[in-house]
Amino acid sequence: MKTRSRRTRNPPKRFIDEYNIITVRKAVRKATVRKAVRKAVRKAAVHPPVEPTYKIKPLNLPKMKNAIIKKRIPIPSERIEKANKKFLKNKVSDEYYTRQNTWERFINDAKLKGKTVYEPFYGDGSSAVMLKKMGVNVVGENKDFWKVFAGSNIPSEFIMSNPPFSFKWEIIKTMLERKRSFAFILSWQTFYRSGAKKLKELKEKYGGTYCRYILKGNECKFYNPDKKEMVAIGTSILLWQF
Repeated sequence: MKTRSRRTRNPPKRFIDEYNIITVRKAVRKATVRKAVRKAVRKAAVHPPVEPTYKIKPLNLPKMKNAIIKKRIPIPSERIEKANKKFLKNKVSDEYYTRQNTWERFINDAKLKGKTVYEPFYGDGSSAVMLKKMGVNVVGENKDFWKVFAGSNIPSEFIMSNPPFSFKWEIIKTMLERKRSFAFILSWQTFYRSGAKKLKELKEKYGGTYCRYILKGNECKFYNPDKKEMVAIGTSILLWQF
């Protein structure tokens, strides 16, 4: 007896297309989640957390006056040459002027009003005028940075500035060798990847404590005299205390 073969009816093509689309979407979602998890794990391994931010203790500046360095600490000539080459190469990109609201929140949180600070990159004095408007006493002259900190009469005041980004590491090392507490506005790259590793190494070598004070929104806008406009740059304040 012959058995009749049962015919299977193929579903319409549109249903197959819809099923394939749904399957592909699910696969993409799963792949995206897996990718995000792997990225988070890598980020945690590569970017070690920087010491806490935002809330900082008021700076106890009067104690720093006892830390006057009488002994002359020479600066390696290689460091100065390297820094000068970097500055000449990046002179245009280094020239950004700080606005008042960049420092304002930090000064309030650190209770710096009425305190005396030293501005090593004094320039035309506009930064000193700005800080004085916020109630901070500023000491500084338009002198060569390397000559000032290579001498025996190093300023004992707390140091505050927006230094040239191109040779920031040479400046930071010079400050740490002399055990000077400082607050510098620096690019966000300073706190990640190789920058975070350098900061950790410097802390182990020179001591002190540091934290990253994050700038937000309009606090990250600087005036560029060449373009004659405001430019947003990802920045934070590096606060280092001894």
